Amino acid sequence: MVSNKWITGIKADGVKESFKVFIRNPVVQKDMEKFKSEKERLDDVFFSLFEVCNSPDNLRSFVKFILILSHGSAFVERSDVDILRRCCLEFRRQFIDVANVDPFCYVTIASACMAVFRSNHIKPYSIAMVPVNGYTSGNFNMNCIRWLDFLSWKDGIEIKYALNGNGEMKIGKFDVDGFCEEQNTIYQ
Repeated sequence: MVSNKWITGIKADGVKESFKVFIRNPVVQKDMEKFKSEKERLDDVFFSLFEVCNSPDNLRSFVKFILILSHGSAFVERSDVDILRRCCLEFRRQFIDVANVDPFCYVTIASACMAVFRSNHIKPYSIAMVPVNGYTSGNFNMNCIRWLDFLSWKDGIEIKYALNGNGEMKIGKFDVDGFCEEQNTIYQ
């Protein structure tokens, strides 16, 4: 074992050997196999076994330290997560009942409240509103955009299209899906 700021390498090796002897004890193995309770903490079971096995004090303190670090607050955390889960479900249920909007479809509570305002309080066509997904220039097909992006990557050329920062190309009065100036090629 490598030493660290809590224990020297030699002491750690001694503890490791003591632990191997302890864990091989038939009484310990039998009691550990029976441990399935969520109400009893594993470290309490371990320490009761130490009393039976008369393990060295340094092993007891080391294992206690490791167990507390690894799962010391497991009950509290498990309980907190369960409480939080139930509260979130109740919040969602009440929000949907009152506002007819699912708050978990939005990233922030502010965006959920804005959705309630848009859907329940603004009369259609009464004020100008930015569309939820923003404004896009022209009608483009995402499959077409993917194809143009692939061609651009595969052939090592720059193709101008709606979403790559160059915008849509207009040739005369026609919008084209993609245009490569290097090759003077229109992609449609």
